[in-house]
Amino acid sequence: MSPKVDTEMFKSLESTTGGPEKTTGSPFAFLTALGIGFLIVAGATTGGVFTMRKLTENNIEKLESEIAKYRETLELTSVREMLRLDSRIAMAVNLLAQHTDATVGGVFDVLEYYTIEGVRFTTFSYTPSSRTLTLTADAKNDLIFAEQLAVFEKSGFFSNVSFDSLSISAQQENIGFTLTLTFSKNPPPFASRFGEDSGAINPATESNNKENNNE
Repeated sequence: MSPKVDTEMFKSLESTTGGPEKTTGSPFAFLTALGIGFLIVAGATTGGVFTMRKLTENNIEKLESEIAKYRETLELTSVREMLRLDSRIAMAVNLLAQHTDATVGGVFDVLEYYTIEGVRFTTFSYTPSSRTLTLTADAKNDLIFAEQLAVFEKSGFFSNVSFDSLSISAQQENIGFTLTLTFSKNPPPFASRFGEDSGAINPATESNNKENNNE
């Protein structure tokens, strides 16, 4: 005869302990969920950074392209302006070459060519409207002073040669004077730089001829 199992005792134990023990979840489940969440956030952040970087690179490339176009336009404009300015300068030079009696460069050339040895100019003033050249000068002696006036009068470049404020230095025998030269409206050809066909008198040649004749 098999023994009887007291089922009432088991029921009493279940009621005392609160029923059968429930199985709890794995402690790694929370970490797994946390890791997945971190990966999602990191992926989103990385994607945002990549997108921002791409936009920045595109903006930089666009800006560099605009700068390059602006630079090309600026360089082209500068070249055009330089060519235009060079053309204007060339035209001005040609125009001045045709009116050498009114140019300062022409005045200096004429003055340099017709000034004889022993004469020194200390001041210079030129008035283009009246074609008048006013000079303060010193001559080594009275003979050189007279010869200088004669050279200017025979040159053909001056319609009037006059002087005033004559002074004599007792110590050095220099002749001080103020010379006024008025350029002729129709001077001899000047473009040849006083070539043989210009009709200009060379003061140096004249002085040498005088010395040879005296010998």
